[in-house]
Amino acid sequence: MCLIFGQKKKNGYRGYEIAALHVARTFGDNKTVKILDFAAGTGLFAEELLKLGFRNVDAMDCNEKLLDISRSKKIYRDLYLVEPHPTALHAIPDDTYDLFLSAGTFFVASSYPGAEYFEEMTRIVKPGGMILLVTSEAYVTDQCTWNDWDTIRAFEDRGVLRAGHVIRGEAYRNGHTAAVFTYEVLQTQ
Repeated sequence: MCLIFGQKKKNGYRGYEIAALHVARTFGDNKTVKILDFAAGTGLFAEELLKLGFRNVDAMDCNEKLLDISRSKKIYRDLYLVEPHPTALHAIPDDTYDLFLSAGTFFVASSYPGAEYFEEMTRIVKPGGMILLVTSEAYVTDQCTWNDWDTIRAFEDRGVLRAGHVIRGEAYRNGHTAAVFTYEVLQTQ
């Protein structure tokens, strides 16, 4: 099953705006960082990044129609059409990106991406780089049993990554607040 993201701004969705602001806060004037927009959809996130001066962005998605829309906007350097599975990241060489970003994709439900992607995410992000995941706070409660936080903690215990504080409170969509997860990659797998 391929998930569809970023088709249009509806229900007050702001995940892409929140993500872009966090990129600007994190990287400041370093506009040359290499970014992978995972589950890029129609490119809402990249459009926001362009407004902030970031231009070194690649897109990855499993929906060809959405990538075609992104391609027509000429907002990404490279676009990857992939299957919705962690092995999709195998095509990316080690230590390629300064930032792996996904807004509105991770931890949503058991059929959406989650901890099973961290092995590949930490491989393709350079040491010192970041993983930034933005989702609704409603998807990361104790009742959401599909989230495998133990897997992520194991990466921390092995010294592969360091979790930052989960930032909550910004308006995300339809009266829900955002949960912004940041992870610093300390070493490649």
